[in-house]
Amino acid sequence: MGILSPAPYHVLSYGTLLGTTIFHTFIGSVISYRVLPRSTFAHLKSHIFPVYFAMQAALPAVLALTYPGSRNPFGAASGVAGVLAPSNRWTVLAPLAGALLCGLANLVMVAPTTAKVVIERFEQEKQDGKKAYDAPPHSQEMMSLNARFGTPALRLVGGERWGAGCDDRVRGYAVIAADFIHYSMRACSTPGWNVATR
Repeated sequence: MGILSPAPYHVLSYGTLLGTTIFHTFIGSVISYRVLPRSTFAHLKSHIFPVYFAMQAALPAVLALTYPGSRNPFGAASGVAGVLAPSNRWTVLAPLAGALLCGLANLVMVAPTTAKVVIERFEQEKQDGKKAYDAPPHSQEMMSLNARFGTPALRLVGGERWGAGCDDRVRGYAVIAADFIHYSMRACSTPGWNVATR
C-alpha cells in the first residue's frame, strides 16, 4: 500500500467520520451543554455546526471515491463503480448516500433554520424578561418560537416536505426518528434538567 493507494484514505476518512460523530454527539456536545451557559453553548454550536456538517457531507463522498472493492476479479470494483455495483446498492450505496444527503440537508437547511429560531428566542427572552424554558405562561411570540424550535427542521429532513417521491414506510420511519430527536431535545431543555448551570 503506497501513498497512491486509496485504502489508507478510505480508512482515515471512515475513522474521522465515525470518530467525530461519536465524539461530537455523545461527549463534546453533552459536556458543553452541561458546563456552559446557554447563550455560550448556542454561540459555540453556531461555529461548530457548519464545520461538522460539512465534514458529515464531504466524508461520505470521500468514502465512495476511495471504496476498496474486492480483490476477486469477479467481485465489485473499487471506487465509485464499486459503490454503484448492484451487489452493494443496499449495503454500501444506501448508507453513504443517506449520510451524504443528511449532512447536506443539515448544512444547507436545518442548521441555518434552527440557528435563526435560536437567535429569535434569545431576543424574545430579552423582551419577555423570561427564559424560553421557564414555567408558563409565555408570550404568544415565545410559544410560537418554542413550537418552531426543532420540529420544522427535523421534519423537513424527515420527509414531510420532501415526501413527493418517498415510500410511505421510509417517510414514516424518518418522521418517527425526527420526533424522537425532537422530544429528546425538548426533554434536555426542560426545567429541572441541569438548569443550575443555565
